[in-house]
Order: sequence, then structure tokens, then C-alpha cells
Amino acid sequence: MKIRTGFVSNSSSSSFICTTCLSLNEINEKLSIIIDFYNTLFNTSLTVGGVFADAKHGSKEDWEILKEYIDDDDYWNDPLKESEIMNNIIIYSADDNTVPYSLVPIINECFDAINIHMG
Repeated sequence: MKIRTGFVSNSSSSSFICTTCLSLNEINEKLSIIIDFYNTLFNTSLTVGGVFADAKHGSKEDWEILKEYIDDDDYWNDPLKESEIMNNIIIYSADDNTVPYSLVPIINECFDAINIHMG
């Protein structure tokens, strides 16, 4: 039997729609703390920029990207509406397979986020 060491990542890219009232600066500070903690726990050397793209306010462009990945049965038992994307902060993964799977529930809890798996 093979045993994987290291971290297990998402099978592709992810985004997080953050419904928290935290500012972009506060989110970025907390992301840094989360990554530092993860590195300490798992003896890794991840960086915030290596795991996540810069957090940003949602835009029409984000809506156009994310609506393709949102199913009617996902989250809130209702399709996400354009205003729910544009009125919140979005965090994208830096690239495919950059967000360790064990961080997803932490990000969701810390930022009242909804994770959108993007393929």
C-alpha cells in the first residue's frame, strides 16, 4: 500500500466567496497567520502568494467566471446571484492544486466563506 506524505491538495483551482465583514487588509493578515500556522503544524514552507491570489472585492468579471461553477443545489439551496459575488470579497487559489485540502474548512470558517470548486 502506498502512503502519501506531505499535503493533499484540491484536484484543481478553488475560489472562496467571503461573506465576512472583515476588510481586505484583515483578510490578508489572517491568511498570513493561517499559512504560518499550517507551516508550523506540517513542517512546510508555503507562502500566502503561493497558495492564494490576492484577495479582492468581487466584480462583474468574477461573476462571469464563477457562475459557470455554481450549481443550483450548491450553497444556500439557491443559485448565487450576481450581487452576492459583487458585494463580497473573493479569494482565488494561486493556481491549480495550491490550496491544501485541510485549509478549505479553515478558510470557510474564518471568513464565513463559501468554497467554489473550479473544475
